[in-house]
Amino acid sequence: MKTFLLFDFDGVIVDSFEAAYACSKLGTREEYKKLFYGNVYEEIEKNYPGKDNEIPVAEDPFFSNYIPRLMALDPVVGMPDVLSRLAQSHTMAVVSSTINAPIQAFLDKHDIAAHFDTVMGADVHKSKVHKIKLAFDMYDAVPEQCLFITDTLGDMREAGKAGVAALGVSWGWHDHATLAQGSPIAIADTPSQLHDAIQAWRTKMPAVGDSGQR
Repeated sequence: MKTFLLFDFDGVIVDSFEAAYACSKLGTREEYKKLFYGNVYEEIEKNYPGKDNEIPVAEDPFFSNYIPRLMALDPVVGMPDVLSRLAQSHTMAVVSSTINAPIQAFLDKHDIAAHFDTVMGADVHKSKVHKIKLAFDMYDAVPEQCLFITDTLGDMREAGKAGVAALGVSWGWHDHATLAQGSPIAIADTPSQLHDAIQAWRTKMPAVGDSGQR
């Protein structure tokens, strides 16, 4: 049976919270984290009306400041190995609120780009619900074949709107208590736990037909 893993980027593959927060200039750390209780672009527009909201996302000055900080970071320890192992039995994609170019550059720099079939950043669409549905069409998949791996409550809520289960990781933006509000199938504290939780999901997922056809 075909299975599809949709990975958030920031906070899952790379611990980039401090870099992102330093470039955001949006409130305290806790206030910034709360912007990720929903779709971050919608939350910024709601809480900070008029703040560069009409600028095309790829031209947002946030990214010109963020990209060099991101590129100075390394992947979360253990994630490259886990991604390599998971790619052997799953089709994988990145679904992120960061734009495509720096994600691709980071994956290339750390030799993990080959594990991902595609990258769908904010310049593809700001809504992760929309991008998850694009993945359905791209892979001719049904929601039950897909799993979203994320570190934020907002992503879990968007995955839920698309009918997709979510798996939380606790080394990113949100802690256990916050992630639990999104009813994830599990919360991993280490990359090895993430691997085991994904494999358990694959074993228990309902049969939807080996062809992947809807």
